[in-house]
Amino acid sequence: VCDHVLIFQNGSIMESLGSFSENADKIEPEVIKKEKPVVISKPKSKGLTYLEKKELAELEKKMRIAADPENRYAELKSYQQSQVVSTEQLLDEPEEKFVTVKYLKPGSFSMIVSDEAEITAQPVTGWIVTPDGGWLIDYEKKKVEKLSEEKLQMFRRPIELDDFASRIRQNSVKVELFACRVNDSKNYYKLVCYPRKYQDEPVVYYVDQETFLVRRMTTSFKLNGVRVSYETDILRYALKDGIRMPELTVSTLNGIRSKTRLISYKLNPEFTRADFIPPVF
Repeated sequence: VCDHVLIFQNGSIMESLGSFSENADKIEPEVIKKEKPVVISKPKSKGLTYLEKKELAELEKKMRIAADPENRYAELKSYQQSQVVSTEQLLDEPEEKFVTVKYLKPGSFSMIVSDEAEITAQPVTGWIVTPDGGWLIDYEKKKVEKLSEEKLQMFRRPIELDDFASRIRQNSVKVELFACRVNDSKNYYKLVCYPRKYQDEPVVYYVDQETFLVRRMTTSFKLNGVRVSYETDILRYALKDGIRMPELTVSTLNGIRSKTRLISYKLNPEFTRADFIPPVF
């Protein structure tokens, strides 16, 4: 059952804290699909009232403190993280890959993928995306392909979703806030955020009412004319370099399920622009 608490025009958050066990129940959307929100407070057409702004700001503040107790994320200029990604295969064992991600503001991103889930494994493929363009790298064939604008959007979108979560009010034209109890008998806030930049389906976050940590995110959008559905459940958080990061997540992208385990995370490592230039073979 979900009770509608407030409707806002505008909307900002961060993913944060807590410790689900590895076999914790997934939050099933079917539990709340029949919700019938009752509007208690509706904003004026020209903007939020003081009370509505204050209540959303207080929730966001609690979420921010839960995820970033030392306020280190506010100083973010760059980061590097390593993950093991296990993707389910139809007629085979899950496929494991080791992924290293580097990010440098404003918008330079690289991802290197190895076939083996070992730090020392040789890279197989990689992507580099900067404000000036993007490249696909095939290390085995020693080829570099410049990405089209359509393919660039495939890689920029996850970066934008991360930013979206930390700036809901700035990035949304409207945010709906619900209080929900779902099938694991926990209470959640459900934030339905309508993006300002894209005419997409809303980005939906489920936030634990006790820890103020995001436990689930769902969204759907069109990419190259194809509808992409994405959902992720955060099963466990860990403190990494002063920030509570999702340590174990289960995600589904258009029906393909994968599990991601965070191995390492470093805030503000020293990068240069040269780290985001494709190799010359």
